[in-house]
Amino acid sequence: MSLHPAPVVSVLVQTFQHQEYLATCLEGILAQRTTFPFEVLVGEDGSTDGTRAICERYAAAHPDRIQVEYRSRKDVIHIQGKPTGRANLISLLTRARGRYIALCEGDDYWVDPDKLQAQVDLMERELQCTMCFTRSYLDKGGVVTPKVYPEGVDLHRVSYGDLLEHGNFIATASVLFRNVLKPLPAWLRKIPFADQGLYLLLSRKGEIRGLDRISTVYRIVSTGAWSGLKEEQRIRSYLLFYRYVAHLLTTEERSVLENKLDERLEQLAHLRYPVSPRKKALYKRILKLGQGWSHTLVRLGSLRA
Repeated sequence: MSLHPAPVVSVLVQTFQHQEYLATCLEGILAQRTTFPFEVLVGEDGSTDGTRAICERYAAAHPDRIQVEYRSRKDVIHIQGKPTGRANLISLLTRARGRYIALCEGDDYWVDPDKLQAQVDLMERELQCTMCFTRSYLDKGGVVTPKVYPEGVDLHRVSYGDLLEHGNFIATASVLFRNVLKPLPAWLRKIPFADQGLYLLLSRKGEIRGLDRISTVYRIVSTGAWSGLKEEQRIRSYLLFYRYVAHLLTTEERSVLENKLDERLEQLAHLRYPVSPRKKALYKRILKLGQGWSHTLVRLGSLRA
């Protein structure tokens, strides 16, 4: 039986090779001013750079708040042939006891000590809302600037179609959502973008709202899972993601997906044949047929004649 009160929020911290950044991440979380208890669940994914020692130090200093799961690299899930932190995330999501879940990967950090309080207040006030987020800064090589959001999107009420159309403009570290996704679907172990998969599931259960305040900093590092990919790998990641989520989309969202699919295939074809329109068009058609996209979209009833 736990001696501590049940947390209202579970803050999940995935960390791997974050020796330079993790202390800043944890300090931003511990600095939160709340009227409710929250727990910090850290998943240390088998780092070799000193990250584990930082976890040990903070867990020892804050045993009432920080719990660390020390993981092994043998448990890593590979997606598109590359190791990911997916098993780590799934384990943290499964262990979370809070009414709400907040995310902050070990190389990102919070700069607003009232972030959690403001988000929980919103969620308690607007019961139809299943997820909320805030604005964010971007830190690229030590240069910090406000993140630019898509024009024409109402950040106070974001649809999943907005995320399909403009890409994921929600900083993961700014998100808080209701703990309503258990059990987690099997496809979460396979899709390229876990955060976008979670946002899709949450959008099926309620609304996504944004708060007009900056609370987080998202670091862009060259060794990041996304920033380290080449352009063709990124495009193929989108295609794989579309394949896994297509059957979950509404009619309107499928129409957006069709347009984005055509755009991604055009990009792939242009990378292969940048100066030959005829070869590019032929290769694009081969990609569409070879990947089975025509069949998939026809079956979903979203492919226009």
